[in-house]
Amino acid sequence: MLQIHHPGFTACLILACLCPLSAQHAVAAEPESANRISFNTRFLFNVRTSFENLGGLPFQTDPGPATAGTDHFYDDGYNRVDASGNEGGRTWFWGYDDSSQLPGNDTLVMTSTMASSNATVRDEHDEPIFGFEFNYAREIRRIGSVRWGVEAGSGYGSLAFSARGQLTGDAVQISDAYALNGVVPPAAPYRGSFEGPGVLIGDSPARTISTLPGGTSTLGDWRLNARLYGLRLGPYIEVPCSDRIHCSISAGAAFALVDSDFTFEEINSVPGQGSTTATGSDSQAGWLAGGYVAARVSVALVDQLHGFAGLRYEHLGRFSQTANGRQAQIDLRDSLIGTLGISYAF
Repeated sequence: MLQIHHPGFTACLILACLCPLSAQHAVAAEPESANRISFNTRFLFNVRTSFENLGGLPFQTDPGPATAGTDHFYDDGYNRVDASGNEGGRTWFWGYDDSSQLPGNDTLVMTSTMASSNATVRDEHDEPIFGFEFNYAREIRRIGSVRWGVEAGSGYGSLAFSARGQLTGDAVQISDAYALNGVVPPAAPYRGSFEGPGVLIGDSPARTISTLPGGTSTLGDWRLNARLYGLRLGPYIEVPCSDRIHCSISAGAAFALVDSDFTFEEINSVPGQGSTTATGSDSQAGWLAGGYVAARVSVALVDQLHGFAGLRYEHLGRFSQTANGRQAQIDLRDSLIGTLGISYAF
């Protein structure tokens, strides 16, 4: 069961309830025209956009599985299979970069670090998104002063969302400790060879995996430009509120074609591991479907020409697209649309 909790939806219902009540105290002349076309500007509110899965730096080296007799490569060293095949569970084919890798507990620690792609930028548009609409309404029947019929509409609008700046995210670090078996390692930096011989250390890593909060930095530029083409169809009821003012309510099915372009550029870095550049772009179009409820007040101007203002709530869905693992999303589940235009009856 769909539950909607939104001030725009509530406003439409209040306006819809007030119009029939006003009609009890007014009798308006009934125009003979059964058809109406209209044009209006629209102001789209409460559209939420986001960029997700941003940043990320994959492992720059391959630590391999935490097993003996296997080549292991790290950001600060290596432990590999030597010419003897690591006889006795020890190898001379190893190397390390810095004395800080010797914690003083008869082990040598080597690490590999990667950055998670978990940064997000979100935005809720406070400023209205402008567009326009064309509509056609056909009266089906009249009961007293109440008119009801079917309306159809199409509209267009566009939005642009961009974000630029620096983000931080979590890093994941693999730490493998190798037993020194009482030997004193050569001073860092040290590089042992495949052929050897050399100083022997253990080849079986004791592995720990840890998360480093804020351990990665992403400097990026993300851009989203979208065209929104709307369609709607549903019944309406119109009642006179005075001699020149008519009020109407309507509801029905709503559809939107979203045609969107998403591009990004990133520089992702982990302290001590350097940085990588990531770019991507994607163009995609897709349909969203949902429903709407609307209320409108129109005022007779001259002959069959009317001016009107309205409020519409639309519940569509979320449109998303992906470029090189990064995601851009447009959320149209709780859109509020104000309208202002003119109509011609014939």
